[in-house]
Amino acid sequence: MDYLSCVPPGKAAVMQICCDTNHCLVLHLIHSGIPQNLQLLLEDPTVLKVGAGIGGDATKVSRDYDISIKGVEDLSFHANQKLGGDPHKWGLASLTEKLLSKQLKKPSKIRMGNWETPFLSKEQLEYAATDAFASWFLYQTIKDLPDVQDVTDKGSEADVMPQQ
Repeated sequence: MDYLSCVPPGKAAVMQICCDTNHCLVLHLIHSGIPQNLQLLLEDPTVLKVGAGIGGDATKVSRDYDISIKGVEDLSFHANQKLGGDPHKWGLASLTEKLLSKQLKKPSKIRMGNWETPFLSKEQLEYAATDAFASWFLYQTIKDLPDVQDVTDKGSEADVMPQQ
């Protein structure tokens, strides 16, 4: 039996929030907890929170900090609605590659590093902010794509139009 599987994971240590192309916040929750104004934002169903696999993250933060996160939408779900084909469990890196033809670096040394440390490194801050920005940017990209149904309908209309 693997020892690590028997150890319950710690509290969510970091939360990233990106509002636009100029503002991404990295919050070190493990040392500060969730301030009242952040709790109000997280519990507001009218403020959209997006990310790849965000449902699991929201559940963990809700459990760890005794709050109720609302207005959560998974990028993978939206990508499947827009891209069609067999449903795929998209991650941030795979969506970035598919939709933006860019590589989102996710070095395991940083990803699996100590996020409970008293001070986050420059690399950890950049990693977290990049993830937040990628989620925000991908959401903007995905929502602007036509729905698969719309594309299929237009394709069908073109097929029945007389050739000139």
